[in-house]
Amino acid sequence: MNALKVFNESKLIFTFDFKKHLLRGCNGFIINLSSSEFTCLVLLLSNKQSISYRKYLERKIWPCNPSAVDIDKSNNLTQVICTLRRKLSYFTEEEIIVTEQLKGYRLNNGIHTVLFNLDYIKKKINIKKNTFTLLAIILFTLVISFNISLHLK
Repeated sequence: MNALKVFNESKLIFTFDFKKHLLRGCNGFIINLSSSEFTCLVLLLSNKQSISYRKYLERKIWPCNPSAVDIDKSNNLTQVICTLRRKLSYFTEEEIIVTEQLKGYRLNNGIHTVLFNLDYIKKKINIKKNTFTLLAIILFTLVISFNISLHLK
C-alpha cells in the first residue's frame, strides 16, 4: 500500500491512500474521492506550496479530447476545489487549499507530507505481522520526532 501522510505543522491530518482514492483521518473518517478530486489533490500535493495555476490544473484534470463535448473547465475546477475543501474539512478546521486570486490554488504553508510504501518495506525485511506493526509504529514515531525537531529550529 502506498500511503501519503499529510501533516499541518506536526499534526497528522489524514492519510492519502493512492490505490483506493481514499482519505483516512485520525478522527476515524474515511472519505472517497472522485477521479477529478483525486487528480486535483495529487497535483496540489506534488506542487507543495507553489501555486498550481488554474489552466494547468484544468489541462491535467480534463485532458483535451477532440471528440469530447466542450465542458466549462473553469466552473468545474471551482466545483472540484469546493468539494475537496468540504471533504478535507472533516479532518481539520484549518484551511488546507488556499486560493491565489486570479492565479490558482496552493496548499497552506504549514502542510507537509511523508510517503510510506508499507508493502515494499514489509517484503524487503520479511518479518511477521506483529513485529512489522511494531516496527511501523517506531518508524512513524521517529519520522514525526524528526519533523517536529526541524520545525522547532
